[in-house]
Amino acid sequence: MKQESPAFRRAEEVNVVHSSADADPAERLARDLRAAGHRVRLDTLDVRPGDLTTRTVDRKIVGWVGGDILILCPPRDSHAYAHAWEAAGRHMTVLPVLLPGGRLPAVYADVKAADLAADWDHGVTMLLTAIKRGR
Repeated sequence: MKQESPAFRRAEEVNVVHSSADADPAERLARDLRAAGHRVRLDTLDVRPGDLTTRTVDRKIVGWVGGDILILCPPRDSHAYAHAWEAAGRHMTVLPVLLPGGRLPAVYADVKAADLAADWDHGVTMLLTAIKRGR
């Protein structure tokens, strides 16, 4: 029996990380990913006044590392998401997603994001293709 290439396997677990302000579209994205057969965990990444961004993100990454794919949905204030991209990218595939009202940090400039703000269905299709390829 021919073994499937790891680059084209289904993700065992997809972590969708979002701000609490984006809970509704993040839940919708999770439903769409589950409908496509993926196991999805939702997690919020909110940095409160006085919190150290890197410490907050680094604590969260410990819980994300068990997954195969990390989907980051940065809000308008996205410094924490830029650090998450850099730190988590050493451990797993990170895919940026633009939700309605969000803004991609500069660190994503060279990476094509799944733009759910412009066209939800097309963005989800792009995201599912990227998950299937493992990048």
